[in-house]
Amino acid sequence: MAERISVDFGSLTYNQLWQRGMAVVLALTGNVRFPNPPVTMAWLKSLLATFQAAIIDTQGGNQGSKKAMALRDSLRAQVISALKLVASYVQENANGDFTNTAFETYDTAKRKIGSSCRLRRFAGSTGAPIRARSCF
Repeated sequence: MAERISVDFGSLTYNQLWQRGMAVVLALTGNVRFPNPPVTMAWLKSLLATFQAAIIDTQGGNQGSKKAMALRDSLRAQVISALKLVASYVQENANGDFTNTAFETYDTAKRKIGSSCRLRRFAGSTGAPIRARSCF
Protein backbone atom coordinates (compact mmCIF):
# COMPACT_ATOMS: atom_id res chain seq x y z
CA MET A 1 0.00 0.00 0.00
CA ALA A 2 1.07 3.58 -0.53
CA GLU A 3 1.13 6.67 1.56
CA ARG A 4 -2.27 8.40 1.52
CA ILE A 5 -3.60 11.82 2.48
CA SER A 6 -5.77 11.90 5.57
CA VAL A 7 -9.14 13.49 4.86
CA ASP A 8 -10.45 13.34 8.42
CA PHE A 9 -11.04 17.09 8.51
CA GLY A 10 -14.25 16.65 10.51
CA SER A 11 -12.26 15.73 13.62
CA LEU A 12 -10.51 19.11 13.65
CA THR A 13 -11.72 22.00 15.79
CA TYR A 14 -12.92 25.13 14.00
CA ASN A 15 -9.56 26.85 14.49
CA GLN A 16 -7.57 23.76 13.53
CA LEU A 17 -9.62 23.44 10.35
CA TRP A 18 -9.01 27.09 9.50
CA GLN A 19 -5.28 26.65 10.16
CA ARG A 20 -5.09 23.51 8.02
CA GLY A 21 -6.94 25.26 5.21
CA MET A 22 -4.60 28.24 5.33
CA ALA A 23 -1.58 25.91 5.34
CA VAL A 24 -2.95 24.24 2.20
CA VAL A 25 -3.52 27.62 0.53
CA LEU A 26 0.05 28.71 1.36
CA ALA A 27 1.54 25.41 0.22
CA LEU A 28 -0.34 25.14 -3.06
CA THR A 29 -0.50 28.78 -4.20
CA GLY A 30 1.92 28.98 -7.10
CA ASN A 31 3.04 25.37 -6.61
CA VAL A 32 4.06 24.23 -10.09
CA ARG A 33 3.51 20.56 -9.16
CA PHE A 34 -0.22 21.23 -8.74
CA PRO A 35 -1.17 23.82 -11.36
CA ASN A 36 -4.91 23.10 -11.72
CA PRO A 37 -6.56 22.31 -8.38
CA PRO A 38 -10.34 21.71 -8.48
CA VAL A 39 -10.90 24.95 -6.53
CA THR A 40 -8.74 28.02 -6.93
CA MET A 41 -6.55 28.94 -4.01
CA ALA A 42 -7.94 32.50 -4.17
CA TRP A 43 -11.48 31.15 -3.74
CA LEU A 44 -10.41 28.83 -0.91
CA LYS A 45 -8.60 31.70 0.82
CA SER A 46 -11.73 33.85 0.55
CA LEU A 47 -13.87 31.02 1.95
CA LEU A 48 -11.42 30.62 4.83
CA ALA A 49 -11.53 34.35 5.58
CA THR A 50 -15.33 34.20 5.76
CA PHE A 51 -15.09 31.07 7.93
CA GLN A 52 -12.64 32.79 10.28
CA ALA A 53 -14.98 35.79 10.63
CA ALA A 54 -17.85 33.41 11.42
CA ILE A 55 -15.73 31.67 14.06
CA ILE A 56 -14.99 35.02 15.69
CA ASP A 57 -18.68 35.99 15.60
CA THR A 58 -19.59 32.92 17.66
CA GLN A 59 -16.98 33.57 20.35
CA GLY A 60 -16.87 36.08 23.14
CA GLY A 61 -19.09 37.01 26.03
CA ASN A 62 -22.43 36.21 24.43
CA GLN A 63 -21.14 33.10 22.58
CA GLY A 64 -22.85 34.24 19.38
CA SER A 65 -26.37 33.88 18.15
CA LYS A 66 -27.95 30.77 16.69
CA LYS A 67 -27.79 32.42 13.29
CA ALA A 68 -24.04 33.04 13.68
CA MET A 69 -23.44 29.45 14.79
CA ALA A 70 -25.49 28.11 11.87
CA LEU A 71 -23.43 30.21 9.44
CA ARG A 72 -20.17 29.01 11.04
CA ASP A 73 -21.27 25.38 10.77
CA SER A 74 -22.39 25.80 7.16
CA LEU A 75 -19.05 27.37 6.25
CA ARG A 76 -17.24 24.56 8.09
CA ALA A 77 -18.99 22.02 5.85
CA GLN A 78 -18.00 24.03 2.76
CA VAL A 79 -14.36 24.23 3.89
CA ILE A 80 -14.26 20.48 4.54
CA SER A 81 -15.76 19.76 1.10
CA ALA A 82 -13.26 22.04 -0.61
CA LEU A 83 -10.29 20.55 1.27
CA LYS A 84 -11.44 17.02 0.39
CA LEU A 85 -11.57 17.99 -3.30
CA VAL A 86 -8.08 19.49 -3.12
CA ALA A 87 -6.77 16.48 -1.15
CA SER A 88 -8.13 14.11 -3.79
CA TYR A 89 -6.50 16.17 -6.54
CA VAL A 90 -3.15 16.22 -4.70
CA GLN A 91 -3.40 12.47 -3.99
CA GLU A 92 -3.92 11.73 -7.69
CA ASN A 93 -1.20 14.08 -8.94
CA ALA A 94 1.54 13.82 -6.31
CA ASN A 95 2.97 10.47 -7.42
CA GLY A 96 3.52 9.59 -3.77
CA ASP A 97 5.50 12.75 -2.97
CA PHE A 98 3.47 14.87 -0.55
CA THR A 99 6.22 17.26 0.48
CA ASN A 100 5.11 20.89 0.48
CA THR A 101 1.39 20.06 0.28
CA ALA A 102 0.37 20.71 3.94
CA PHE A 103 -1.75 17.57 4.08
CA GLU A 104 -1.36 14.96 6.80
CA THR A 105 -0.37 11.64 5.34
CA TYR A 106 -0.22 8.06 6.50
CA ASP A 107 1.08 4.80 5.10
CA THR A 108 -1.93 2.54 4.60
CA ALA A 109 0.03 -0.72 4.84
CA LYS A 110 1.89 0.16 8.04
CA ARG A 111 -1.06 1.85 9.70
CA LYS A 112 -3.07 -1.37 9.66
CA ILE A 113 -0.37 -3.15 11.65
CA GLY A 114 0.09 -0.37 14.14
CA SER A 115 1.50 3.05 13.79
CA SER A 116 3.40 5.77 15.44
CA CYS A 117 3.30 9.28 14.12
CA ARG A 118 5.84 12.04 13.88
CA LEU A 119 5.48 15.66 12.93
CA ARG A 120 7.36 16.67 9.81
CA ARG A 121 8.09 20.26 8.86
CA PHE A 122 8.25 21.57 5.32
CA ALA A 123 8.56 24.95 3.69
CA GLY A 124 5.57 25.97 1.60
CA SER A 125 5.89 27.57 -1.81
CA THR A 126 6.14 30.97 -0.10
CA GLY A 127 8.72 29.72 2.40
CA ALA A 128 6.20 29.61 5.24
CA PRO A 129 6.65 26.62 7.57
CA ILE A 130 4.15 23.82 7.09
CA ARG A 131 3.65 20.95 9.54
CA ALA A 132 2.42 17.52 8.50
CA ARG A 133 2.04 14.34 10.50
CA SER A 134 3.40 11.17 9.00
CA CYS A 135 2.41 7.85 10.55
CA PHE A 136 4.49 4.69 10.31
